Amino acid sequence: EHTVEKVYWAAVTGHVAPPAGVLEDSLLKDERTNVVRVAPESSPAAQACRLSYRKLQTAGGVTLVEIRPETG
Repeated sequence: EHTVEKVYWAAVTGHVAPPAGVLEDSLLKDERTNVVRVAPESSPAAQACRLSYRKLQTAGGVTLVEIRPETG
């Protein structure tokens, strides 16, 4: 069985706290502009999204973070 898992690395300014966690929000895509934004949960077209992250390293005011989308 073959599976694909999305994993992203991001360099962000500053320190990440806590060093690992889960983020959840609702997103709404504007089809006309092809832009996705955070939306209220009550928005009928909003989709729930979830990701986990963990800090890999911090140096010189920049933090390397591993991000794993759990939805979408």
